[in-house]
Amino acid sequence: MRHWRAGALCSLLAIAVACANEAAPVGGPPDPVPPRLLEITPESGRTVQRPSQVEFRFDEVVAERPSGAPSLEALVMISPRDGDPRVRWRRNSITVRPRRGWRDSTTYVVTLLPGLADLRGNVRDSSSTTVFSTGGPIADTRIRGAAFDWAAGTPLSNALVMAITRPADARADSAIYITRTTGTGAFELPYVRRGTVTVYALNDQNNSYSVDTREMYDSVTVSLADSVRIEFYAFVRDSIGPQPQTVSVRDSVTIAVSLTRAVHPADTIDASRFTVWGPDSQSVPIVFAQRQATFDSAQAAAGIPAPAADSVPAQPDTLPAADTLAVAPADSIAAADSVEAPRFNRPVPASAVILRFGTPLAPETTYEVRSRALRNLLGVSADGVTRFTTPAPPEPTPPDSGSSLPAGRS
Repeated sequence: MRHWRAGALCSLLAIAVACANEAAPVGGPPDPVPPRLLEITPESGRTVQRPSQVEFRFDEVVAERPSGAPSLEALVMISPRDGDPRVRWRRNSITVRPRRGWRDSTTYVVTLLPGLADLRGNVRDSSSTTVFSTGGPIADTRIRGAAFDWAAGTPLSNALVMAITRPADARADSAIYITRTTGTGAFELPYVRRGTVTVYALNDQNNSYSVDTREMYDSVTVSLADSVRIEFYAFVRDSIGPQPQTVSVRDSVTIAVSLTRAVHPADTIDASRFTVWGPDSQSVPIVFAQRQATFDSAQAAAGIPAPAADSVPAQPDTLPAADTLAVAPADSIAAADSVEAPRFNRPVPASAVILRFGTPLAPETTYEVRSRALRNLLGVSADGVTRFTTPAPPEPTPPDSGSSLPAGRS
């Protein structure tokens, strides 16, 4: 009898544990549809709300482990932010609240990002958002614009955009409003509290919500009254200037030199910035030095394609300095906003240069390339040196075995 009771008790405990945890449904027709959102509370647009939490309710049980994210917390953005949000799984709903509670008289944006899945593995590919105010009307401000990787000349997609308010009263707390850029680098950050605001765009690779070493970023401080537009040109802040890194021999009189860092667009690239030394300290005369992008563009125009690996956007050799961010009232840039993809409005820095010589390089010979006072995007300059060895001459082409017979033979 004791054994029977013990076995029954174990069975009941096992059933209770199984019921308490998520489990994939067994049997029934296949369901390829991801969880469908039924309701968000509080509803978007409500004012004077002080909910204990925000709830996203779905038409089926959702998984506790999202797809493509380490946790449910990683799928939630609360703006303004006060640390990692508190997120709870409740079978067919997700509840959310700030780490330290809701602020007074603040407009909140709570977003559930794509990645939530059901128990069959069907994943939501869209986001859901609610906007409400804890007191007073919903703020009607807006910060919008675009973020770019300046060195690469490309949009900075999925970058973190943070707007940090700077209260006039030093005793008041600042607020951190957040959003992410789209695949084209565009962003819109609404409902930010009026006043002095410092805005950052950063490639937050470790999701720390702060600027870390070796992460590219850009920032600007603005006075926000209603709406502004900002263009960010992010780059890694570095205390070391550009130096030659590797050399590719294109032909006997042409080499491509890649640099450790991008060169500031205000720097002129010419032969005075480089020297090449051969055996016995013999200087190789440089006919010209040119940004690789400019050289490749000219070659392409002449019908000579550049190597695919070396192709970068073309820019003129001498470019003006561009040290200030473009900030303008939103109503003055309506035409720009009608364009689907944001436009890159700065010169793309050079990360490689072409050197062409007056005399051919000797085959199978080691040379030394030196650069002088090249500046990085922060304005820090450096001299540098690297070495390369030219390849062996090509093998002679063997005579064609199918050539014509000597005269007099049939």
